[in-house]
Amino acid sequence: MKSNSQQPAANSQRPFLRWIAAAFILGLCTAYALWGPQGTSGATHNNDAASVQPRTPALSDKSSTHASAVASGISVLRFNPESVDFGEVTLNTTRSIRVEVKNSGTAQLTIDQAQPSCGCLKADTPERVIAPGHSVPMILSITAVAGKRPENFKITLITDEPGSPKSELSVHARIKQEFILDPQTLNFGQLAKQQSKTLEAIITHADLKPFTIKSIHVPSDEFTFSFAPVNESGGAAYKISVTAKGVHAGQIMDAAAIVTDHPSVPVMALYLHVDVDSDAVFVPPVVISALDGNHHADVFETALKRVSSASAASAASAASAASAAPLKIESVTESAGLPVTFSIENGSDPSTIKLSIRTLASFENQPMFGEFLVKTSAEDRPLRLPYRLKLTKSGQ
Repeated sequence: MKSNSQQPAANSQRPFLRWIAAAFILGLCTAYALWGPQGTSGATHNNDAASVQPRTPALSDKSSTHASAVASGISVLRFNPESVDFGEVTLNTTRSIRVEVKNSGTAQLTIDQAQPSCGCLKADTPERVIAPGHSVPMILSITAVAGKRPENFKITLITDEPGSPKSELSVHARIKQEFILDPQTLNFGQLAKQQSKTLEAIITHADLKPFTIKSIHVPSDEFTFSFAPVNESGGAAYKISVTAKGVHAGQIMDAAAIVTDHPSVPVMALYLHVDVDSDAVFVPPVVISALDGNHHADVFETALKRVSSASAASAASAASAASAAPLKIESVTESAGLPVTFSIENGSDPSTIKLSIRTLASFENQPMFGEFLVKTSAEDRPLRLPYRLKLTKSGQ
């Protein structure tokens, strides 16, 4: 009887045990599908994970901004406003505007230089160190000066960013001119001694109002002037005739001052350029020497040769007499004041002198170029002899 009373209880537990076994087997199958060998399901799972994976680096996007900008050569500086327009600026006045310069990167930056494209522009950066995400002010000023100017300018900021990228701010301004000078520069080109050439320029009042030219002055004696009102201009325009004469050898650049009766712009500048042939030239025209290990230069060697200026039809008899005189080298100096010695050698040709120049000082921490000033009997001003230096293997 006892055994019969226990049998139903054992039978009643069997379905429960079967459910536990089924759940255990199902769990094994699920685990196998998830973590077992990668089959088709595993590959699908990995692809799903890869599609989500790019979200992970998003946490470090800010830290990679600076590196990305450097790699692309783009500065992380940003301007607010992004460009500046001063509009029309009256002559002899100054306008200013504040621009915010922001460091959009994640590393501290320092502004090393602010380079304007025109001398009429000025950029003042009182704070040069910019923390990440911060901005500093830049005060931009433009001064309206007389003379033809472009209407578009730029300010270039150079920082200590790796790769040395440059940030440029576009600037627009229209300078209201009182006078228009066309051209602003007269280039006479190459002239022989005593040869003359005349060029013309026109100066016009911008509002076509009459004015008067009082005088024109220039320091150089190579230039002479004449001027007269342009016909039918009502005194609002003048024609200026400038004559250049080959007096002194060499390249001559000067500025003539046009003095007017205008109360705001009493003086306008007309730029002049002429190249006058010399009665003597250097062969070679540029001397080169090597530096030794102590930064001392070897000897510079050239030859001074007289050339004929007979091509100038108007050559004066005095110039011809000077050309016939014996060629001499009177002195040699270095333009920056470095001490030098020189020696000359007269050959069979009286029109040629061999010249040797030796510098007495070291060129350490000195420029690798310069010029010698050679006083000769052929010219009343010293002739310029450019020189260049090169390093030897022992001096590198």
